[in-house]
Amino acid sequence: MTGPASDSPELSLEQFVDRATLSVLAGQQKLDREVNPKARQTALPGQALFYSFPRAAFAIESAIVMDKKRVLFKRRSRASTLSHRLSFDLIAVPEPPARPTLAPTLELAEPALLLSRKDEQQLLTMLLDGLRNPTGWWIVDQATTSRLLTEDPGLKDTIRRLADQLKPDLLVFLRLTRGRYLAARVQGMGKRGEKGKRDSLFVIDPEGVPPVTLYTFPGDPFRNRVSYRPFHSLAATARSWLKGELADCRSPWQPSDSLGFEALEGFVQSLARAYTKNLETLAGQEDNSPLPSFYDLANVEATLSFSVETSDGQISFRERFEAEDKIAERAATSRVALRAGRRQGRPEIFIELERIEFLPRGSTREALIDQLLAFRNQIALRLDVANQERYLDLFEDPEHRRGAVVFRSLQIRKIGEELVVVWPGRLGSQHRDFVFACERTGDKIHHISKIMTLEENLDDVTIDLASFGAFHRFFVAVRLWRDRGIA
Repeated sequence: MTGPASDSPELSLEQFVDRATLSVLAGQQKLDREVNPKARQTALPGQALFYSFPRAAFAIESAIVMDKKRVLFKRRSRASTLSHRLSFDLIAVPEPPARPTLAPTLELAEPALLLSRKDEQQLLTMLLDGLRNPTGWWIVDQATTSRLLTEDPGLKDTIRRLADQLKPDLLVFLRLTRGRYLAARVQGMGKRGEKGKRDSLFVIDPEGVPPVTLYTFPGDPFRNRVSYRPFHSLAATARSWLKGELADCRSPWQPSDSLGFEALEGFVQSLARAYTKNLETLAGQEDNSPLPSFYDLANVEATLSFSVETSDGQISFRERFEAEDKIAERAATSRVALRAGRRQGRPEIFIELERIEFLPRGSTREALIDQLLAFRNQIALRLDVANQERYLDLFEDPEHRRGAVVFRSLQIRKIGEELVVVWPGRLGSQHRDFVFACERTGDKIHHISKIMTLEENLDDVTIDLASFGAFHRFFVAVRLWRDRGIA
């Protein structure tokens, strides 16, 4: 049984699940009351006929809207490219399911780059302690070589003031390689012209001496350029996650109704209530017939699509949930998957950031790479005029394509989005990356700029403020996701 969304009236999520459950139970009761007695009477001696529904499958695909904290399914054009889907089965079982005794747990899975709230708090404490201790930090000096700069009294005061200004809601923590972490203090919403001029960038190494390295900050005497090294480590972590070598970060779901995420939060809570309520209903089933039929909920899954945009400095998620076709066509989307089940008899809602806008994977990543490769000649030309063919060969190689990482910035209306692409390659016997930034507007790739070629040594590569802007807006997108408790 499938419920097509385009033919459905507005219906709350809980009403949909309730009606599906009750319709199957009523249908089976009708079979037991009206059909099965007649079937047994017409059966041959020694035989008995019984009829039941072994499985009933339900699905609805639609836009969703919020109405006084309720999630309502809304009619959706069949041509719409953004949609939300809920599906579940009612399956016949030999005995009723156990009655839930505890409230459902809500668990979130995020990319391995992200950290739990507990880990973030520990890193914040470590960062502040390091900055307030004159021997707890050092600065990467891009003017010459890396060196300790802890003896400058003016600089000490600048770093102490910086520590006092670091607020948790402005910080983004990301996992790097070799047990280290990136901390970015992100200010501004990524408007063109800001380019992260007020951002600060730190690397925290719990086992390092000193534990905190400053890469850029307001008042930095070497502010005009930033070392690429921490971004190289970030790309390596992202690549390991995309290949399945790193597990997702799992943590309890933290509810939030801010920043337009009411629809997502409402969907999670509505699904938890509907699942628990209908388990209660199914646990109370009674059937005194010779061959009793009972039912359980199974394969409960939902997917929701959304995207982040800014308009005049304001953040909007909600319009993505309502899925207007014109908006859907011009914006990339993220997708959250929800799955309901039971662990040791306790209901559980598992929430997974299945497709992430700022670090695409799956079909979204493949489509984006296809679009980039349509401009591979222009990209290779920007990277190295003399060795253009070398880069074209690496673009064509399927194995190197599988290792490509795309960092995607927050999308701003009328500007489009900025991308930083880290592509694996080879130089002789060495594995090397090459890196470029570009802008994407519709089906066009433009403003291509080189960050690192295959021939360059990692320690010599720096990013100017223009290229840093793409990372700034990437950090903004991560921060917005984390601020609502889910990225």
